[in-house]
Amino acid sequence: MMVKMDDLTSPQSHLRVLAQAGHVRQALELAAALEITPDFSRLNLSNTDLQGALLANINFTHADLTRANLRQVDLTHADLTGANLQEAMLTRARLTGARLAHATLTEAMLLRADLSRTDLTQARLVRADLIRATLFGADLTQAWLTEAGLRGANLQGARLHNTTFTDTDLRGANLHNTDLTQASLYRAVYDRETCWPDGFDRQNSGAIGPGANLQGVDLSGAYLYRVDLTDADLQGADLSNAQLFWTCLNRANLTGANLTGTDLTGVQYNAETCWPDGFTPPRSSPG
Repeated sequence: MMVKMDDLTSPQSHLRVLAQAGHVRQALELAAALEITPDFSRLNLSNTDLQGALLANINFTHADLTRANLRQVDLTHADLTGANLQEAMLTRARLTGARLAHATLTEAMLLRADLSRTDLTQARLVRADLIRATLFGADLTQAWLTEAGLRGANLQGARLHNTTFTDTDLRGANLHNTDLTQASLYRAVYDRETCWPDGFDRQNSGAIGPGANLQGVDLSGAYLYRVDLTDADLQGADLSNAQLFWTCLNRANLTGANLTGTDLTGVQYNAETCWPDGFTPPRSSPG
């Protein structure tokens, strides 16, 4: 029997109409029944609730998924190139092998999400929450992770060439065997549990943590809650109006540092901590 071209294209068009009208789950059910993969590219799916949905291999290129509920969804090998996922909820989502190049994930929630081998080149993950996320082998070349939370995240083998980690929380993150060539770690925070690539000079990388060389660095207004600055060299650093709540400054050298307006609530230090001349430190808190 001869099949008309319209008969081949109309099911896909019907799926798109359903999805655009807010009936995405019905569209997915129909696609499964027809054994076709939906094309949701460039659709406005903002605020859609798709928690737990099976979305593997679907085309979401340049789709608007702003504030969508995508908790525990399966987006394995889905194409989200250029998609807008700002403030989307992706907790425990599975994005293994997905394409997210040039995607916007600003303030997205990706707690414990699986982004293994995901393409995130030039993606915007500004203030995204990736606590304990898996980014094993992911490509984050030229991606922006400014102020992102990567505490306890697994980035083993990830490509991080020219990636921006400014003000990012890397405490407990695993960066073993990663490519940090030309990556910006300015004011990123690390701790003793952070795992770096072999031979990487974290102390002179611009990142903040134990033993860091921060001589003359501008940390004005920085929020450093419970950061470990043991043995850090802060000579001449600008810490004006910075918030060092419960920060550990044991054996830190703050000679010549600017502490104008610095909040040292709960700060911990010892007899080997060096303060600016004439500065009277507050009472030290127990470690």
